[in-house]
Amino acid sequence: MDDLEVLTFLSWDGEITGIKLRKYLDRMINTDENDLSGLAVQDESIFQNGRQVAYVRLKGDL
Repeated sequence: MDDLEVLTFLSWDGEITGIKLRKYLDRMINTDENDLSGLAVQDESIFQNGRQVAYVRLKGDL
């Protein structure tokens, strides 16, 4: 709580989530264009407000 770190997040639907993640597609592990496109047509959500989340693994630069 006493740190300078600030956490910010936005509630996005699947379409926007896929669009935002697309620029990192070349760094994603076991994720392809079809996976991201599928977010736009899937309307299932575990959240009451309908927001969606995506779990992706990214390659780092180390």
